[in-house]
This record gives sequence, C-alpha cells and structure tokens, in this order.
Amino acid sequence: ERYRMLASIPASWFIMSSFVLLRLSYYFQNR
Repeated sequence: ERYRMLASIPASWFIMSSFVLLRLSYYFQNR
C-alpha cells in the first residue's frame, strides 16, 4: 500500500508540471 502511494506521487507531479509548462509556453507564444 505504501509503495503504491509513493509511486503515485511522482506521476501526479509529472502531470502537474507538464500542464504548467504547457500553459507557460502557450502564454509566451501569444505575447
């Protein structure tokens, strides 16, 4: 159980960081 929880944390971090990077690139393209 603990291992599964630890394994799910980097996945959510990766999704969040990629989403933020996508928004940032989109924002800088439209300036």
